[in-house]
Amino acid sequence: MLKFLVVGIGVLAAGPAWAGCANYTDGSVSSPAPRAEVCFKGKCEQTTLNFSCSNAYSSQVGFANGWELSYRMDDGSGSAGLPAGVEDETAVSRNGKKVSDTATLVCRPVDEAGCDGFPL
Repeated sequence: MLKFLVVGIGVLAAGPAWAGCANYTDGSVSSPAPRAEVCFKGKCEQTTLNFSCSNAYSSQVGFANGWELSYRMDDGSGSAGLPAGVEDETAVSRNGKKVSDTATLVCRPVDEAGCDGFPL
């Protein structure tokens, strides 16, 4: 669902230079960081959103408990910088360590926007 949201935002944007970011750790956003519950392999933790960015081809999200996710989508133009034949790419890490088994990774918003940009 969020993949389609990223695509939809890109279609409605004025061009590939469009981007939207919220960084809740540097004081640039006046509202408090939204809370979320991130669950992995049945273990759930309540955390806050550190940052969320998206543009026509990608989204990135990071949480205070160390989870970071990024998603890139190729529209066929090569603008996303993906290798030939790769349609999309999702990268997940926890405290800088890559996580490949993401089937049980779930985000549940506690506050509105708590899971913004979460690509899974």
